[in-house]
Amino acid sequence: MNISNNVLKHYLKNVYFLAGTACGGKSTMSKALAKKHGLVLLEENQFINKYKEIATEAEQPAFTKKFPDYEFYFNQPPIEYSEWLSASLAEQLEMIFMDLIVLSQDKKIVEPILSRIIS
Repeated sequence: MNISNNVLKHYLKNVYFLAGTACGGKSTMSKALAKKHGLVLLEENQFINKYKEIATEAEQPAFTKKFPDYEFYFNQPPIEYSEWLSASLAEQLEMIFMDLIVLSQDKKIVEPILSRIIS
């Protein structure tokens, strides 16, 4: 998916992104901003089950990847894990943007997002 910046800016004008690394305080700050300014907070993985229903192995191979067991998952070499995670997040990003466009039509939204997703 390739959407021009001007189109994204137009359709996401009511969305505020907080970017940062893991454990950087994005969720904490997003909750505080939502409460103080009456914004809708989209929690991380809020729609993950919906995305799993939408995703297909052909279109989202990283996101739908099945691991044989937890030991295999946790014992992956760091480079392989990082590559899989980046690809999976990129595939989810399309679905996240669609939800943000729909949900932000008549309300302001704050979304904590990992910096690697938007880099």
